[in-house]
Amino acid sequence: REVVERVLPVTIDYTTPAEDLVLVGEKPNEVKLYLSCPKSEIDNLASNPPSVKIDLSKMSKGSQTIIITSENLRLPKGVTLLDTSPQ
Repeated sequence: REVVERVLPVTIDYTTPAEDLVLVGEKPNEVKLYLSCPKSEIDNLASNPPSVKIDLSKMSKGSQTIIITSENLRLPKGVTLLDTSPQ
């Protein structure tokens, strides 16, 4: 079973912050996912890209850094997240 790597740009979906908070600063709309998957999954990834969801509703006041990990993604079985850009 041949494994390949692919870079896939995807849109980031942010939830609304808590009522008393406002998001300021850099908020990228897109992230590049560096993925590893069986060659047979490549076409599926292109036609049905994974979604990136960032939940801002549980953020607290102050400076926050959000790191995109596998927990923020819905990846098909057999697909592995290698890296992201921006991180």
